[in-house]
Amino acid sequence: MSSERIEYFDFLRGIAIIFVIAIHSFSPFSLNESNTVVYHLAILWRQIIGCAVPIFLAISGYFMSYKVIDTQSKYHAFIKKQIPRVYVPMLVWSIPFLINSYLNDVSFIKSFIWFLVGGFSVYYFIILIVQYYILLPKLQSLMSSIGGG
Repeated sequence: MSSERIEYFDFLRGIAIIFVIAIHSFSPFSLNESNTVVYHLAILWRQIIGCAVPIFLAISGYFMSYKVIDTQSKYHAFIKKQIPRVYVPMLVWSIPFLINSYLNDVSFIKSFIWFLVGGFSVYYFIILIVQYYILLPKLQSLMSSIGGG
């Protein structure tokens, strides 16, 4: 795959970025207002913008499918480089959640497991990306076997 940009994916990333901003600025609404037009429009809007993370994951998966990882050494170099790039920041940003969980009398073991697997807040997608990285050779092999690559 050439290194030039694909405008379609840049456009999708831009839409996903706007949706992420919208998700984070979305104001929760009261369930007492459930028979109003605003309530129903808010639910519809939240469902539309909720596709932001899946868009990012799909784009990442598409571009990762073109990574050449045809030897064990290339695979190990890829894993050694990529996983820390996403996993370590997730751990750092999860520390306040870990502390908060501990301060709220949640068992340390349970909190620590949540910490390690990205269970705090919205960090589940980091673990999905790590899974992509780990499964990449198998997914590429599967695609080749069914004629997709």
